[in-house]
Amino acid sequence: MAANEIRSSFGVEVEFLVGMRFAGQHSGTPRRFWGASGRPITAPVALQHDPFNSSLFARDRISEVINAAIQDHEGDRVVASEHEASHNPESLHLKSYLQWHVKEDVSVYLPPEIQEETDMNNYLWENIEITSPALWATENSYAEVQHIIQTLSDTFWVVTPHTAGLHVHYGRGTDWIPFRDLRRIAAFLYAADPIIAQMHPKHRRETAYAPSNRLYSNLAHWMTTNQASDQANAHTLEAGPELTDDSVSGREPEPRPTRARGPNFKSIFKRGMLEGYTFQPDLFNYTRIDGLDENVNTPLSIPTAAQFLFASLNAPTVSMLMAYDFYRAAYNFKPYAARTYRQYRRARDGGVLRQRQEKRTVEFRQPASTFVPEEITTHCKIIVQMCEWASTVELNELWKLILDLSQVETNGEWYDVFDLLTDLGLNDEARVVQRQMANERGIKILNEERGRARWPHPPGQESRARQLFTTVVTNIVRACTFQ
Repeated sequence: MAANEIRSSFGVEVEFLVGMRFAGQHSGTPRRFWGASGRPITAPVALQHDPFNSSLFARDRISEVINAAIQDHEGDRVVASEHEASHNPESLHLKSYLQWHVKEDVSVYLPPEIQEETDMNNYLWENIEITSPALWATENSYAEVQHIIQTLSDTFWVVTPHTAGLHVHYGRGTDWIPFRDLRRIAAFLYAADPIIAQMHPKHRRETAYAPSNRLYSNLAHWMTTNQASDQANAHTLEAGPELTDDSVSGREPEPRPTRARGPNFKSIFKRGMLEGYTFQPDLFNYTRIDGLDENVNTPLSIPTAAQFLFASLNAPTVSMLMAYDFYRAAYNFKPYAARTYRQYRRARDGGVLRQRQEKRTVEFRQPASTFVPEEITTHCKIIVQMCEWASTVELNELWKLILDLSQVETNGEWYDVFDLLTDLGLNDEARVVQRQMANERGIKILNEERGRARWPHPPGQESRARQLFTTVVTNIVRACTFQ
C-alpha cells in the first residue's frame, strides 16, 4: 500500500495565555508587545471582581474572532455538519469537533520570570486552550489552522509560556486506525521517541504531562505481550504476529557520521549535539505497576520492545503496552484501551449517547506551544508523515530503522532527529523545526543553505573578535589619557 492510499486526519489543541484589562485601565505596554498589532482584551468594569465571568468574557471574545476569521477559510472537515455527526454512529465521536472551541486550561500559567517583566503584572492573563475541528490532512486544512493562529496573534496579546503545550491528534477520519497500522505506529514511536524528543525543548521533554513512552511506559517496565493481554483482559485476534525477517534481525545498524543528511538540507546542529531524555531511576521505579518485576531497573531494549508490539494480537494489548500508569504519555494510545476500543458510551435506556463518545486518535502531547503558524502545521505534517510511513513501509525497512534507532542511545553521533526527518522526505519541515530550535537557543541562522549560524556565548564569555575589539578600544583610551 502506498502512503497516498491512506487518508489521514488530524486535530490540534493549542494552549496559551491571553492578556486582559478592564475598561478605563491605563498601563504601560510590556516590552514583548512593543510594536505588536494585537491588543489586550478589554473587559467591562463590572466584571473586575468577578473572575468567573471575566474569564468567560475573554473566551467568548476569542470565539468571536475565530468565528469571523473562519469565514471563507475553512479547510477539509472530516464531518461537515452536525446532522451528519448525529445520524451516523461512526461519526458521533466527532460531534464535539465540528468547529473551533475555546476553553480554559488551568495547567497553563505565567511563570515568575515572565511575571517579573515590566508591566506584565498590570494585566490579567487568562489560561486558554483552543481545539480545532477534525480535519483531513490536506493543504486546505493546514491553511485553515495557520489562518486562525495568525488572526489571533494579530488581534490579541498572546503568551506561550513553558507551561503551555501543543497537542496533535492523528487519526483516520471517522474510523479507528486499522490494527496492523496501529501496531506499526506504536513500534516506530517507541523506538524513535528519544530521537523525536530532540526537537522539543527541555521543559517539554521533562513535563509530567507527557512522559517518555520509551522510558516509563508499561512496555519500558518489561511488560510482555501476554501480560499486557491479561492485564487488559483482551484476548481477541485482530491480526496474527508480524515477525521480522531473521536475516534483518542480525543486520548491523548503519553508522552515519559522514553521511549527508539529504540533498536539500544542511543542519546547523552536528550529530551528537542535540539533547534528548535524561533517564530518572526514581521515576522509573515509581511508575511501575503492580505485577511487574521490581528487580528491573532499566527500560526494556528497543528491539525487544518492538518485537513485543509486533507480537500483539489486538489494539487493547498495544494500548496497555504503551500506557503510562499515572497520566497520558508523550504518545497517548488510551482510546484503544479495552474499555473504550470499538465501544459506545450508552445511556441508561441502552441507547447510544449522542455526546462524549471516545476519540479514535493517537495523541502526540510533547510539542511546545507556539503562535508561529508555520511551526504548528509543521508539527502536524511531521506526525502525519511518520504515521503514514510506519503504516506502509515494508516491515524489513521499518525493522532496519528500529535497529538504527536502538544504536543511537549509545552512539548519539550516528543519527539524530534531522536524519530522521530527511529520511522521511521532510526537508522543508526540517528547516522549520531547525529555525524553531535555533530561536529557542538564541542561535542566529546566517545561511540556511550552507548550515551556517552564530551561536550565543556562555554567560561571562565573549567571542575572540569581541575580546580583541575591547582590548584595542581600552588601549586607545589609555593612550589618549596619558598623552
